[in-house]
Amino acid sequence: MKLSEHLEIYLASKPLRLSTKDTYRRTFKNLNLLDLEIDDFSIDDAFARIQTIPNHNTRRTHSIVLRAVLGNQPGFKLLPITNTLPKHWDLPDEETLRWAVEQSRWWKILYLCMYAGLRVGEACAIRPTDLKGNRLIVQRQISQKGFMQPAKTVGSVVVPDWLGDFIRNMDANEWWPNEKPSLRLTNHCFKLSKKTGVKVTPHLLRHWYATHLIKSTHNPELVRRQLRHARLDTTLQVYAQVESTDLDALVNEAFR
Repeated sequence: MKLSEHLEIYLASKPLRLSTKDTYRRTFKNLNLLDLEIDDFSIDDAFARIQTIPNHNTRRTHSIVLRAVLGNQPGFKLLPITNTLPKHWDLPDEETLRWAVEQSRWWKILYLCMYAGLRVGEACAIRPTDLKGNRLIVQRQISQKGFMQPAKTVGSVVVPDWLGDFIRNMDANEWWPNEKPSLRLTNHCFKLSKKTGVKVTPHLLRHWYATHLIKSTHNPELVRRQLRHARLDTTLQVYAQVESTDLDALVNEAFR
């Protein structure tokens, strides 16, 4: 049996999200595994192929996928999985970022990433009826391929009053079209970045949101809830970005 056939059998047996299945298929394609026979593929071969991938976190993802799909094959449960390395984002200041975002036709949707911490697909799926008072109910997302599906983490997010007013007053022309892939918004942001000279991506905006909240509170649990993370260490180690100048300010403030 080819590895591609084994992969499809595995995916059909698991209640995985479409985006997760796409990740699994991409992994097998990136590692050039689709045409290999499963009996000819060993853990040593897997490890060697993974090491050719330059990005640390991508190597980690590939290891996780192979351990999941091939876990019943000899040795694959021993495939090492390293810790995630947090990405260092070059985060613009708020005024600069707001200016760049507001150059976009879809600025209100991008504001949902910047000031509510939504993921791109979640922001694309928001409608005015999702706002209950000052709480935004996040329950669905538009996938990269344009399918409406449950949000990665269902829950509510408290939004500033002024952002709530924006959401309530959004008309149909400002909504992201239901069947338009959310990947289009990410690609739009690449063009926006070239136009403005300021790097803007939906995921960068979510990181900016997390970092801004962490710097504004002494209770990181509140930030975890806003981001709807299952684990606090995800909020602190992956999303919230701390600079050396932040440490200087902390020590000087605490011991002045």
